[in-house]
Amino acid sequence: MSLKLLFIKSSLGLVLFFAIVDFGFALQAVQPDSSVADTTAQQPGYIQYQVLPDTVYLYEGENYEDPVILTDTTTLTYPAGFHRFLIFGKAIPDRRINFHVVENDTLTYEIQAPVNTPDDEEFSAYAAHKWNANLMVFSDDETMISISGTDHFSYGSLRADLPPGTYRVRFENANGKREEVFLEVNSYQLTTYDHYFKPNESNARVAGLIPGASQFYKQQPLKGISAMALMGITTGLTLHYDSKLATGNDELLDIRQQYDRASSEQLALELGNQLEEVGAEVTSYRNRRNLFRVAAILVYAANFVDAFREPENGFAKKRTFNPYRDFSVDFNQEFVEARVQINF
Repeated sequence: MSLKLLFIKSSLGLVLFFAIVDFGFALQAVQPDSSVADTTAQQPGYIQYQVLPDTVYLYEGENYEDPVILTDTTTLTYPAGFHRFLIFGKAIPDRRINFHVVENDTLTYEIQAPVNTPDDEEFSAYAAHKWNANLMVFSDDETMISISGTDHFSYGSLRADLPPGTYRVRFENANGKREEVFLEVNSYQLTTYDHYFKPNESNARVAGLIPGASQFYKQQPLKGISAMALMGITTGLTLHYDSKLATGNDELLDIRQQYDRASSEQLALELGNQLEEVGAEVTSYRNRRNLFRVAAILVYAANFVDAFREPENGFAKKRTFNPYRDFSVDFNQEFVEARVQINF
């Protein structure tokens, strides 16, 4: 009987154990998991933008197309959670911000232009948005600009909207000279690049301070060599005769002292003749030194004046890109040029 009773108790214990386990699983199945949010039951949150003084644009996430326009007191609705934005404007530097949107709550965000006008680089997103391009290249009017692997081609300036990546930009001027650079562009920033074959006027003027430098900079090597040679010769001769003059003055002073101490009339006569001869040489040295000094000054002045003269093909017309200043101007990059030539 004891074994039978033990068997019955063991069976009842197992049945009770499995019943408790099944009941626990049943309770777990009907209880909601509080660690997982029910997005369908969430209420949206709001962000109110206070914009001063101008219109601002907003990109959501990594989507750099079709920006949202923000004006003062604009309120936008977002699902609860974290959101990332890129905000930019005409006078607003690019800024990336992260917001945590709370259900049924309004977050206020203030956007103000800085006191000082930002640098051109800070207008990258706004520039790309307004110009519908992410690459702007400037060069001489007659220089051909092309981008490797694309159909983009232009003279003087080129504006392109390209997929993100690195591109080889090629420049070829009217004389057949070619140069290439590699530029990296991305989807929302405007990359600008200046490349000129012609000399810059301000650089040529500064180079004019050094004889021949401006001529070489303006691609006038013969004039540059002439300016350096003339300046070297006149300066060298000026220094040569100045040295001769100093030596002659010392000799003249020594002879005059001997003449003053002469003990006889014959010696005084000889020293007097030497004074006349050395004096004549000193006068000659002085005249030659002054002549070459004036010549050196004139050569230097002519060299400096020539630095302001426009070269045969003209100076480069710099078109530095300034988004803050230039956005009020719009132009059509595509144009048709027709020429008609009639021979009689």
